[in-house]
Amino acid sequence: MRKALRGLLTGLTLMALVAVLAAGCQAIARDETTQGQQDTHENGHADEADHGHEDGDAHEADHGHGDEDGHADEADHSHEDGHEHETNHGHGHQDVIPHLDAVPLSEGERLRVVATTSVVADVVSQVGGAHIDLTHLIPLGADSHAFEPTPRDVAMLADAHVIFINGAGLEQFLDTLLENVEGVPVVPVSAGIELLPFELDDHNDDHADDDHHDDDHHHGEFDPHVWFDPNQVLVWVHNIEHALSDLDPQHAEIYEANAEAYEAELEALDDWIQDQVASVPEEERLLVTDHAFLTYFAAQYGFEQIGAVIPATTSVAEPSAQELAALQDAISQYPVPAIFVGHEVSSRVAEQIAADLGIDLVFIYSESLSDADGPAGSYLQFMRYNVNAIVDGLR
Repeated sequence: MRKALRGLLTGLTLMALVAVLAAGCQAIARDETTQGQQDTHENGHADEADHGHEDGDAHEADHGHGDEDGHADEADHSHEDGHEHETNHGHGHQDVIPHLDAVPLSEGERLRVVATTSVVADVVSQVGGAHIDLTHLIPLGADSHAFEPTPRDVAMLADAHVIFINGAGLEQFLDTLLENVEGVPVVPVSAGIELLPFELDDHNDDHADDDHHDDDHHHGEFDPHVWFDPNQVLVWVHNIEHALSDLDPQHAEIYEANAEAYEAELEALDDWIQDQVASVPEEERLLVTDHAFLTYFAAQYGFEQIGAVIPATTSVAEPSAQELAALQDAISQYPVPAIFVGHEVSSRVAEQIAADLGIDLVFIYSESLSDADGPAGSYLQFMRYNVNAIVDGLR
């Protein structure tokens, strides 16, 4: 097409030159003006076409953030049409659910499934039930941001039929780890969720700006801790059910039934959280945490994130002196009674800030479940324990 246009323009130019020889300098100026307008018009059409194509791609990748039914409907539509399910994370990164072929299982053999975190593993277990052999990669009580895999972990992944990950940028260690694992599909359960950026109260950011502190901790980066809103976990359930059904179609009806039953429990959990949160006045729903992990909880249940000891979505960053000063200023200006700290991360700096300001330090579970006999042995227990701790800590 472009060659034809160049040929056409060349022909038009030769004709214009003949006209120039006949008509003189005035015709030269007139012809050049006409030619420039034609080129601009043609280039404008090309630019509009390219721009429209890019907008269309962006629209397809962006699933939007709606209610529970909206998430499920979008996910169903994606699966039925046979399209890969994508999540727009910004900066060009997307989680994609790969095409999954049925695994040839012998009689009595079950799918070998690995999940990265204990939270993901529990939700997978609710859908897979007795028809999968499930293990999780990151040990109970470990910080997923600081996890360092071993050669034994590589062997476990290589032996799996499927690997379920949170996605959304949580498992930074996987890029290197999966270089040694071939042929095992990786399913990001958060595909289809619109990720939310971590945003602090303006006062906290302004203080850092005054000190000309650079953006080392990526304020506004997307928060991967989507499981703090059970409505987002409904999307996990959908993705897990379809993945297991594709890999093991013989038990697809069982996976579907398990998923429906668990979805009802998640919806009941959301109702219960709404009831508990209602006991906290709206003006007192102020959160300070050790790092940014309550973005989805805050958005769903009407809380405001005043600050974080580490103003980033990872617990392995180090706060600067300016950021700590900004946090103390923010806490002093608001009626903040407590800092909420994950059991899995270091609480040293948070303890010092709480002591300096005379406020409480409240421990909750952020990255991992507890032992099965503990207070957060399942995802449902995890959320109930945390909500009770948050509500009590703010009273």
